[in-house]
Amino acid sequence: MNIFSWRYVAFLSFLSFVFVATSCKDDEPAPPVVTVADFEVTIDETPESNTPLGTLQASTDKGTLAFTLQSESVSGAFAVNATTGALSVLDGSKFDFETNPVLTAVVLVKNGGVESNIDVKVNLQKIIWTGANLTFTKAHGSDWKLAANQDKITAKVILTRQSKGPIYNYQWWQTAFSSDATFTDLNDDFWNSTSSEREFTREGGTKGIRWAILDDTGMTNEMWDNFKLYGTLGDPTHFYSLHNIASIIPTVEGGTNVVGIPDNFGIQYEGGDINENSGTEMPSLVGKKLGVWLVEEDIYFTLTFTSWGADGDNSISYTRSTKD
Repeated sequence: MNIFSWRYVAFLSFLSFVFVATSCKDDEPAPPVVTVADFEVTIDETPESNTPLGTLQASTDKGTLAFTLQSESVSGAFAVNATTGALSVLDGSKFDFETNPVLTAVVLVKNGGVESNIDVKVNLQKIIWTGANLTFTKAHGSDWKLAANQDKITAKVILTRQSKGPIYNYQWWQTAFSSDATFTDLNDDFWNSTSSEREFTREGGTKGIRWAILDDTGMTNEMWDNFKLYGTLGDPTHFYSLHNIASIIPTVEGGTNVVGIPDNFGIQYEGGDINENSGTEMPSLVGKKLGVWLVEEDIYFTLTFTSWGADGDNSISYTRSTKD
């Protein structure tokens, strides 16, 4: 009887151990559930550093999440907030369309021992201003050095016109020489002359700005139907100097096709020789919808001259598209 009692007690103790062990195992907390979504966005190229890109979508049923940048297709491009998952531009210079039209990254999302990855994709696009038109007018005889008579397009590009000569980028000369351009400077730049004592590259006018003839308005004869040098916003092909544009338009308007642009100062006729340092007719620009490319900032927009003062009249007027 004593042996039986001992064995019975031992058996009950074993059952109790199994029950307690099983109960403890059942009471262990389940691991957290982490849910994530991949991230994709399209933005203009060359954004400012620290520009927000958006917040990564991730959630958990308990606890908190931590975000860590694991890898990047372009090192140093992205930054991510470890707590909120806010994604931003670390270095805007990395977001260059020609070099990196698409940038990617992988962000690790972690809650305790549970991990998941978010794939990040940022598509770049050219900066093309399609906002409402702005009208700029510089009246005859007005002081071009006053802000009221200048069109400040960006911090690096300010257009105006002196008492004579073409329009020009006032800011470029301020940056390069800490002073305004002289008429000799502008004449040299536009006509490829060498009278100025300043050292600079002659580029056919409007430093830092290239121009294109667009094909959707302003052409007056059938010669334009066969013109092969139309430009497209966002594509630097067929963007030329202002000197070139003011040579092409009167040439084609006069019935002669232009087939090539060898440099900033010459045009090539169909079946003819290259005309270096060709003549220009600035009033011929009036009414023609032009494309404008701000080269350094890689910005494109449209511009149409509505008037061009000539014969001693130094006024200009145009409309241009603005940033959205």
